[in-house]
Amino acid sequence: MLADLEGTWVSEADSFDRFRVKGAERTSFYGDIPTSVEMLSIQSSCGDHSGEGPYLLAQSSDGGGPTLCYRILSLDESSLILAYLPLGKELRFNRQPSQ
Repeated sequence: MLADLEGTWVSEADSFDRFRVKGAERTSFYGDIPTSVEMLSIQSSCGDHSGEGPYLLAQSSDGGGPTLCYRILSLDESSLILAYLPLGKELRFNRQPSQ
């Protein structure tokens, strides 16, 4: 599933908010400014959440900071819908065409 996430994703809510996935690494940007680099994994559970996955876990590449959990609601060639946990806030992204 990480291979299916590869590429650049742009938030539907804010076109300056985007991230790029390459392998197991996610680099987040605001505009053209990198804001964070995280390592990604796909899991069957995340904290108190299980059974409704798959779940996308993001951990800072330096090993510090919290692990961020998202439930993958939908993923296809052009769109990604995540639920940020524990709040369940829905986040929608569109894949940026390859250049």
